[in-house]
Parts: sequence; C-alpha cells; structure tokens
Amino acid sequence: MDSQRNFVYEKVCTILLCTLLGLFLMSVSETNPMPKSSNDGRFDRAAWLLAALNVLARDGQARLNVEKLAGKLGVTKGSFYYHFRNRQDFIEKLLAFWEEEFTQQQLRALAASKAPAHERLFRLAVRVEREQLNKFDTAFRCWAAQDTLVAKVVRRVDAARFTAIKAIFAEIGFTGVDLIERTRIFVLFHSSLSIVQVPDESPVTDDLIRERVRFFTQSRGD
Repeated sequence: MDSQRNFVYEKVCTILLCTLLGLFLMSVSETNPMPKSSNDGRFDRAAWLLAALNVLARDGQARLNVEKLAGKLGVTKGSFYYHFRNRQDFIEKLLAFWEEEFTQQQLRALAASKAPAHERLFRLAVRVEREQLNKFDTAFRCWAAQDTLVAKVVRRVDAARFTAIKAIFAEIGFTGVDLIERTRIFVLFHSSLSIVQVPDESPVTDDLIRERVRFFTQSRGD
C-alpha cells in the first residue's frame, strides 16, 4: 500500500511540475527568438540545438520530432539530417549541449576564479540570473521522469553542480549537515528560479543577489 501511495505521489508531483513548466515558461520563445540560419540557408548545429531547447521549454519533449521541429524553424528535414544521424543522435547531442553550455562551462569558470569564496558564489548567482542559465532545468526534469537517458544526464548535472558548490561552502567553513543542506538549498533555489513567480517582486539587482548570497552563507550566530 505504501509503495502504491509513493508511486501515485511521484506521478502527481511530476504532473504538477510539468504544469508549472507550461504556465511559467511560455515566454521563453518570445525572449529567445529562433536563431538565424547560416549563409547557405542551412541551420548550423548549434542553431538547431538552441531552437530545440526553446521548443522543449515551451511545448515539451513530445514536440521534438523532426517534422514538427523543422516546421517550427521553417526549414526542411534535410537540414536536420545534415547535422544528425537520427532522432536518437539528436537527443544525445541536445543533452550534451545543455550540459556543456549551461553547467560545465560555468563550473570551469568558477574553478578558475581566484576570487574569495563569497564573491565566487555571488558572481555565479549573477550569471544564473542575467544569462538565465536555469531556464531549461524544469523542462529537462519533466522529461527525465519519462526517459532514462535524460534522467542520467540530469543526475550528472545535479551532481556536478552540487560538488562544485559544496566545495565553496566548505571553503567558507561549513561542515557536516550544515554544509550539505546549505549546498542543497543553494543549488535547488537557483535551479528553480525560472518557475517561481512572486507577486510584486522587486527588480533583481546585484545588491539583491548579494543579499541572497549573504543569507545562504551567514553563520547561525550572525
């Protein structure tokens, strides 16, 4: 009975999460127009992948088939097969593109920085906000509930983010449960920003972002 309730609970959570995605990410296509094609009229691979991310966020993974995606872009299927062997190859490259552009590149820059720990967290939080590095997270999490390959990549992305942020919190001086939970909340907060809408929210200034970082990093006695 408990296992059945857990199964139902997980499904309900997935449905709610995907519903939030549909409600809150409809603006993605408006703020991120489809990329232009190359000079010879063919979309390059990066343009296809960026366009696919926008379609994924707005319409869900069911729309990521060759015919519908080509129709959205106003190109032929031949352009798709110029860059991808088949749909599976396309999905694998899309996952790799999302992981590299929106996580791994950012973590390499974070690791290379010589700034103090608090400042590194601040700069990362600014990039997440200004460059909308989290805007596709919810779409991939919804998809991961239905696809083991996607789930594997999402877990790898989460693990990479967690490890990098945990190292910074440890550098600040946190240990044990405090270290784990602060890291978890920081990562979760910045991944979920794209779907949480707060009425009358103040403009997200650098000062506000710095205050958020201070909140995450202040000691219990502060």
